[in-house]
Amino acid sequence: HVNIRGLCSYLVNLNEYLGDIQYPDVATLNETKLNVNQAISVEKYNCVVRKKKCCGQHGSLILKRKDITNVTAITSLDRFHDEVIRLKLNGNLSKPSINVVTYYNPQNQNVNHDVWRACQQLKGKTVLYGDLNCKNICWGSTRSDPQGRDLLKRINNNQLFILNNGEKTRYDPHSGQEQVLDLCLANGKFINDFILWDVDSDIGSDHYPIRTT
Repeated sequence: HVNIRGLCSYLVNLNEYLGDIQYPDVATLNETKLNVNQAISVEKYNCVVRKKKCCGQHGSLILKRKDITNVTAITSLDRFHDEVIRLKLNGNLSKPSINVVTYYNPQNQNVNHDVWRACQQLKGKTVLYGDLNCKNICWGSTRSDPQGRDLLKRINNNQLFILNNGEKTRYDPHSGQEQVLDLCLANGKFINDFILWDVDSDIGSDHYPIRTT
């Protein structure tokens, strides 16, 4: 996951990065700044579901590697009118289905409580990545703000779990100060399956890429 701050500006960097980390199954991007009909091409990936930039929303998308074929783009989260999208990796007898969600929440706004409730209620294993613009010392921010305190309450109320380990995910290019704005959350059915959560090197945006295994 990464807040790319303009996919066209950093497409070459993204392609190099995905290759360097051996082409992960799925990539979620926030702040793509793409219009709905604007074409994109990411090596070895298909864009399965996307949200255009509109009315303060900066655009998000989910990429899946081309050799992964049994996937479903889910539109049910559109009812919230937020920048939240979901991809389902369909399972089989030996492998469970996995919901991959990305949610971009603008600055100075509380996250939509109904989104968390819906994620908690999704059938199967669910992981959510997003630039949520909420600060809380519980996930490594230097301070807690009202949005971060509200988010922590909703996470606890909906039995979700934070995978972050405290590493900073965004830096201010002017002051150099770092913060944690990008979170990775999982439901209880999935939390014990993760073996790695890591923040990688800068690829051009003011947010660092997050990688989970």
